[in-house]
Amino acid sequence: MGLDNYFVKQCSPGETAPEVKIEPSSRLCGGIFSGGDSSFRGKVYAPFVLEVSGIDLYDDFIPAHVVNQMASDIESWLAEHEGDYEHGEWPIERAEIGDLARVMRAHAGAEFGLASWW
Repeated sequence: MGLDNYFVKQCSPGETAPEVKIEPSSRLCGGIFSGGDSSFRGKVYAPFVLEVSGIDLYDDFIPAHVVNQMASDIESWLAEHEGDYEHGEWPIERAEIGDLARVMRAHAGAEFGLASWW
């Protein structure tokens, strides 16, 4: 089964969520209905994120403060490990892991949570 994750901000009626600019753009894996800097193919990253943060990307909604902690956990992993992540079904390059943390940090800072669709 697939998984796509989308950054979502809970807004009041009539309120528009701000656009979160990621510069330079990330290289996160996209799916059929995801990609770019506001969504990604969660199935690719789920084993890594679960191992590193204990948070399951398959959860329906992950609040911004938890997304921020996930970014911290990923940054700690990067500081403690050299090279790519090779333990899942899909290996993840180190630069891509850095992009995942960067995108999570930027969206969490703008109070976006992370929603799943699968």
